[in-house]
Amino acid sequence: MARIFLLTALVALAALVSFADAKPGKVIEPRGGEIPLSKHEKKKQPGFQIHHKHRAPATLPPSFDARTKWSQCKSISDIRDQGQCGTCWAVSSASVLSDRLCIAELTAGKTPSQTYVSALDIATCKDSSRTPDQNCNQGGNTANAYKWATIQGFVTGGNLNSKVGCKPYPVGNDGPMPLSCSKSCTNSGYGKSPAQDTAYVDGYWTSYLDENPTQAKIQENVVKMQQDLYANGPITVSMRVWSDFSSWKPENGAYRGPGPTAQRKEGHAVRIIGWNTDKNGVKYWMIANSWGVGDQWNSRGDKGVYWIEMGKNVVGIEDSPTAPIVVMPNTCTGFCDSPITQIVHLDAKNLNSPAYAFSGNCTTQVTVSAGGKITPVGSPQPIAKVFIGGPAGPITSWMGANGPTDPLWIINPQGEAGNCLPVSGSTKVDCGRGTATAGAAAQTMVGSDKIAYYNDQKEFLFTFKGGSTSGSGAYIGDGIKTKFAQVNSMVNIDNANVLLCGLDTAGKTACATMKVSDKSVSQPQPIRSLVTKC
Repeated sequence: MARIFLLTALVALAALVSFADAKPGKVIEPRGGEIPLSKHEKKKQPGFQIHHKHRAPATLPPSFDARTKWSQCKSISDIRDQGQCGTCWAVSSASVLSDRLCIAELTAGKTPSQTYVSALDIATCKDSSRTPDQNCNQGGNTANAYKWATIQGFVTGGNLNSKVGCKPYPVGNDGPMPLSCSKSCTNSGYGKSPAQDTAYVDGYWTSYLDENPTQAKIQENVVKMQQDLYANGPITVSMRVWSDFSSWKPENGAYRGPGPTAQRKEGHAVRIIGWNTDKNGVKYWMIANSWGVGDQWNSRGDKGVYWIEMGKNVVGIEDSPTAPIVVMPNTCTGFCDSPITQIVHLDAKNLNSPAYAFSGNCTTQVTVSAGGKITPVGSPQPIAKVFIGGPAGPITSWMGANGPTDPLWIINPQGEAGNCLPVSGSTKVDCGRGTATAGAAAQTMVGSDKIAYYNDQKEFLFTFKGGSTSGSGAYIGDGIKTKFAQVNSMVNIDNANVLLCGLDTAGKTACATMKVSDKSVSQPQPIRSLVTKC
């Protein structure tokens, strides 16, 4: 069953105005529900990454409507309704996931399955510490919805009263209601169990602006948003709702921010489906809101779609775009002819913990046996599909990984780092983002000692007692220099032997074993001869 991550509980929001109090000419909007991430949390998110196969054109069109470009995808034109719960973040992210799944099917030449992702499942099924009332009222963040859709998956579920999918959305406009995480499908007529219904995405990206961003930074985010929207489909953004936004109509032109008497409301998450220019020449985003299309008294914007000025960060619309990556192409064919840049255990002191080999932008879990044989566990995958939120390859160094709760830091030459821990019950590894100095090109743990080879001092090999990396290094011989021009990776085989991989003296990719006792190195062999299943 899907498990979707929610932020920790916050103080309950203010009481709602009952929809029954609504009168002609008065619009009662649902409560807000987008909770901004802290600065620390933002830094841990994966940055902008447009889909590899679908690059946007160098020149973007003056107007664009995803509903027209992908007219076969019904979900893009659909306006969901969050009812009187603060679940805009779950409803908007479920909508974007549905849109992009359909677009991915079209791109692959398939007939769209018209899958609707369950907003109820996203809103309820990760944080068991939250009460059903809190699931309705306390909100969340779209980035975390995509993160856990990547790691734990999601189930299907349509709109209110739709009886579509495993878990349709149950909240209407009569008032808030408790939302519980069900371990079975709430739609009794659905023919699958949640386990059979669970699907996954490949990754996600975010692009957060700092407080008071410059116009140049705002425009940079605008281009990213347009590129990804044009190439891959709708995206989610957060915004700050003001009281006069609820009464916006298309004849007013683009909404350009609150008027002088407007009152600020809670944060809100919405879905961007395109852009255009109004009659006054103002460029605007088309946002599909999650307030439904209206009732017999009031319409909601332009049939549920609102226009917000583009390029000025009006109401924070360009502050924090997020989007999932669906069907990332797998260009990883294996390690047999590629240089291995790093092999490391998730817990470097535990040889029974999973080991991963990295090559370029690819990784696969491996086992390393006596004699240095490398056996892949499954097929190589893009790093971003396994180490969720981790840095781009090549991964050339690591640190940490000194126990099951101490994260493994994987680092690329640009100093981009991920602090990564395995996800219980999943084949994924969850990584926060950070920065670090790219240290040793190759290192491993032998008992409590760390052996490290430094790429900026190719003739030296050091051992560090107790894992220390300062003041206790010792030169341990010339064995490597006679066999390798460069060592990229070391991994402990059995506390008596270490596998070295890199470039041999002829400049070809190769691996060899080194005895820990006397530091003698075997003759390097081509990686193809050491990797099984080539």
